Amino acid sequence: MLRFNIRHAVFNDRDFKYWRANGVNSWPTMMVIGPDQKPVLKLSGEDNEDHLVACLEAGLSFYEGRLNTMPLVDISLEKDKPQSKGGLRPEEIKAMK
Repeated sequence: MLRFNIRHAVFNDRDFKYWRANGVNSWPTMMVIGPDQKPVLKLSGEDNEDHLVACLEAGLSFYEGRLNTMPLVDISLEKDKPQSKGGLRPEEIKAMK
């Protein structure tokens, strides 16, 4: 995340369980999850920002006053987390002699 300056939520689905359960077949895929915890929008590929923004704006307007806005998990950028002594970036890893 740090090396490529990724600033959005990412989770590791190394066994492709989430992919298969939701019919994901390409990367990147963005999904908007509704209050009932089911996908309401799935966008595959790049250059989908306009569709994503339109869906989020419509959803926020439709569910106004009915959403729990408290995060369920800690959502923070890797760059804002304390770094280990050895560093997290590959270029910071020192060869052992």
